[in-house]
Amino acid sequence: YVEKSLRQLASAGGAEMYTRDSEYWTSTEFVDNYGNSRRAYYACFDSSMFDPGFVATYNKNTGFKVRSILAF
Repeated sequence: YVEKSLRQLASAGGAEMYTRDSEYWTSTEFVDNYGNSRRAYYACFDSSMFDPGFVATYNKNTGFKVRSILAF
C-alpha cells in the first residue's frame, strides 16, 4: 500500500518515490526482547541502494525524513 500511495502522489505532482536519500521513518517502534525501544522502523526508497523499497530498523537518534501517508 505504501509504495502504491507514493507512486500516486508522484504522478499527481508530488515528490518522486525512488530518489537519492529517500529514507523515511514509519510510525512503528521496534521493541527488543528486553522491552527497550531504542530503534524504529524506516522505509528506504533510496535509488542508489542495491534493493530500494525495503523496510528495516534503525536507531531513533538518526535523522530520517517523515512522509505522511494515509492508507485505507
